[in-house]
Order: sequence, then C-alpha cells, then structure tokens
Amino acid sequence: ALATLYTRYGMADLASNSISQLHRQVKALPEAPEIETRLSLFQAKNFLTQSNLASAHEILESLLQQHSGDVALENGILQAYITTGDFADAEKLVSRLLEQRPDDIAILLARSGILIETGRAVEAIPVLNHILVLTNSPSARLNRAVAYVRTTNYAAAEADYLELQGVPASAFAANLGLGDIALSQNNTNLATQYFARCLSNATPGSSGWKMARARLESVTSPRTP
Repeated sequence: ALATLYTRYGMADLASNSISQLHRQVKALPEAPEIETRLSLFQAKNFLTQSNLASAHEILESLLQQHSGDVALENGILQAYITTGDFADAEKLVSRLLEQRPDDIAILLARSGILIETGRAVEAIPVLNHILVLTNSPSARLNRAVAYVRTTNYAAAEADYLELQGVPASAFAANLGLGDIALSQNNTNLATQYFARCLSNATPGSSGWKMARARLESVTSPRTP
C-alpha cells in the first residue's frame, strides 16, 4: 500500500525502497513467487513513471521469459507500456504476442490503439475491420471511429458513432465524437445537442462531465467581437 501511495504522489525513490523491502520480507512465504512477480511488475511500472526505460525493460523482459504464456501477466505488461506512453516497446510486445495468438481481440485492440496514438490511424483501420469481422466489439468500433476522424473520413466515423449511441457504455464517447464532427462542419446547433446529451448523461463533477461542459460552453458562450 505504501509503495502505491509513493508512486501515486510522485515519490518514486521511496516507492522503490518500499518495493525492495517487500521483496526481502516475502521470501519465506509459501506464495512468495506470485507475490514477487507482482512486486516486480509494480517496480517496472514505477521505473516507467520515472522514464527509466532501461531498468523497466530489463524487469519486464525477465518476467516475460520466466512466465511465457501467462496471458494475464503479458496483458499487464502491455498495459504498463501503453499507460506510460512507451509505444515502441508496446509495439514490439504486441507483435510477439500476435505471432502466438493472431486473433486475440485484446492484443489486436492494443495494436490499433498504438497505431492511432503514433500517427498511423490509416494502418489501424484494417486491424479494426478484422476485429469487427471476428466479433461486434464496441471498443473496436469506437477506435475505428477515432481512426476515421484522424484520417478525415467523417462520414464513416459518424456511422460508427451513431451505431455506438445504442451501447450504454459507449454512448458518452459516441455523442462527444458526433459533437466534435458537427463542430468541425460548423453545425453548432447539432454540436450543442450532442454535447448537451453528454452532459445530461454524465455524473456531475466527473472528468467526463467537465469535458462535456467545456465543449458545450465553447459553442454556446457568446463570442467577443
């Protein structure tokens, strides 16, 4: 718990010391191997937050070699890379995992996200099309809508967003995306409708609510001549 708090508040050195102490303390426990694996993953994440990529990479590569085929661990390592913006190592890991599991939806989604975030949205679209052939994944459709927007195919993006309006978990993102498209086309009335819908469906005070309110105010507030 202390290591988590130290990391959360940017006290990386204290987090590292706490993790090292825990490594020493758990060695005698029956479940030591599992706990040490989790601690190593946490230590690597801590290094990633410090941009200490070499140390993080060394730990994560060791974990991958020791626990080859552990899907949960592999996904955890992949998410650690992506969350901290280490897209180069994330992409290398994705390529390796897809050689083993070419139709793994989670890994394919990760690949599409990496491509979008690194300015290769056009390459993400075939990956997302493949996912949607395998399964009707709202996450894949949402990513594809984003990729279409990045490649200025607004009609295709709008079609995906409209379909996602009926999916409760994706409705907020869909309405926000539709509002942004309407705004890019100078249709402020339609943008206002979509942003207002986002605001009414978001929890007051949440980050989504604040985002929707900012968007709505940007189109409804009087402009100074």
